[in-house]
Amino acid sequence: MKPFPLMSLVLPLLLLLVPLASNAETNLGDIEFLCLDVESLQYLGVEQSFEMITIEHMGVDRSVFIYVPESASGSNTSEPLPMVVDIHGMGVCPSLQMAMSGWLDLATVNGFAYVAPLGITDPAVSFDSCWSLPGEMPVPLEDEDITSQTPECCCTLEQDFSSYADYQGLQSDVFLRKTIETLTKPDALGGTVTVDPKRVLVAGHSNGGVAAFAMAALHSDVVSGIAVHAGKLTTAFADDYKPIPVYMIHGEKDGDFRYGETVTSTYAFDAQEHIMEYIADKNGCAPGVVTEELKEEEGYVKKRTNCTNNADVTLLMLAKGGHIPYKGAEVYYSDLWGAKETVADTTLMACQSLFGDECAEASSRGSGSVASRTFLRHGVGSVAVLLMVMLL
Repeated sequence: MKPFPLMSLVLPLLLLLVPLASNAETNLGDIEFLCLDVESLQYLGVEQSFEMITIEHMGVDRSVFIYVPESASGSNTSEPLPMVVDIHGMGVCPSLQMAMSGWLDLATVNGFAYVAPLGITDPAVSFDSCWSLPGEMPVPLEDEDITSQTPECCCTLEQDFSSYADYQGLQSDVFLRKTIETLTKPDALGGTVTVDPKRVLVAGHSNGGVAAFAMAALHSDVVSGIAVHAGKLTTAFADDYKPIPVYMIHGEKDGDFRYGETVTSTYAFDAQEHIMEYIADKNGCAPGVVTEELKEEEGYVKKRTNCTNNADVTLLMLAKGGHIPYKGAEVYYSDLWGAKETVADTTLMACQSLFGDECAEASSRGSGSVASRTFLRHGVGSVAVLLMVMLL
C-alpha cells in the first residue's frame, strides 16, 4: 500500500528543504557524509551489510560499497561469482540506488557480488553528485541536414545544463574500470570468494546509464554486458571494442532524457532507437528487428539478434514509463503528461537476458522501495530525500 497520507504530511517539509538541497556546497557535502554512512542505509529499507573500500583515482580516494550474499560466501562456495556494478544517477548516491534499482535484491537472491560506487561529489566540479564521460559523438539531426554532437556528460555547475565539466580532468569511466579490476583480483574479497572477470555486468540509471554505455564503448575487455535504465549514449565505441550484450530500458514519457532525440544550441542526445541500431551494427547483428509486445504493461521489446559473441541488443520501451523505469517507481516530477508507475520488473528482465539461468529467481521486493517512491535528482536532491525518508 502506498503511503499517500503520510507523504502528504511530509511533502511540505520536503519543499522547505528544497533550497538546502539545491545549494551546491551544502548538498554535496551532505551527500558525501550520508552516502558513506552505512547506518543511513536502514532508513532506505536496505537491510544488507556492506563493506566499504576506497580506490585512488586522479589523486582522490573514491568510495565503493561491496556486498556479498551469505549464500555466496559460505565455506562450500568454490565457483567464482558473477558481479553487478550498479551506478547511481546524477544527484543520487549508492544508498538510494541500492534501494530503488532492484539489482541488490537480485544479487541477494541469486548469489551475485554487488558493487555500488560513489560518483564525483566535488562542489567545484558540479552542483550535484555526478559522473563525467566522454562526448563529441556525432548525432545526425532528424529534421535538419546537419550533425550535432553529444556533450561530455554529466557533471556541471550550470543549473540549466547549458555546458558540462571537462572530461579530461575527471574520467569517471577510468575510475569504474579501476573498480572492476580491483574487485576481480583473486584476493579482493578476502580470499573466501572470488569474482569471475568474465561475468561482470555494469548497470546504471540516468547519468549512471551514460556511464554504463561508456564502459561498453571503451572498456568492453572488462565488462561482459550492460543494462541501462533511462540513460543516453554519449561515447563513440573504440576501434578495439569487443561486442557485448546490451539491454536498454527507457520510458516514452521520460522528461529528462527523452526517448527521441534531444537538441540544444550546443549539443544533442540521440534517440533510443538510433542508439540501439548503432550498437547492434557495432555488434555485427543480423539485419532486421524482432519486436514483441510487453505483457505486464503497455510497451514493447525490440531486439537485434544473431550478433557476434551472442551479443544481442535489446530495447525495452515503456509507453507510460518515466525517468525512473524501475518496478514500483512512481511518476517523476519532470516526466511528461500521461506517465504512470512502472509495473514490469525491468531489472529482472535485464538480468535474465544478460545472466540467463544465473538470474532465474525473481527478486523478493514488492511494488518498489521507499527511494523509488520519492522525488529524486534535480530540484529536490539527495539530502532532502534522505531527510524525508528518515522521518517516515
